[in-house]
Amino acid sequence: KIYKETAKALIGYYSWHMDELLELYNAMGQTHEKDLSKLHLKIEGDGAYIWMDGLHNYFIKL
Repeated sequence: KIYKETAKALIGYYSWHMDELLELYNAMGQTHEKDLSKLHLKIEGDGAYIWMDGLHNYFIKL
């Protein structure tokens, strides 16, 4: 349960710090994207999706 609460807190943090979420996205995909307007975060019950317009989707499971 502590792990799940920590993961939720991190996702909540990233939803307010999109520049850092972009760094995470780039690290996961080994990309060098810079346009924050193309970055999206969608929180679901069991995790969160992050993606860039026209590029890969990543799922972070809670």
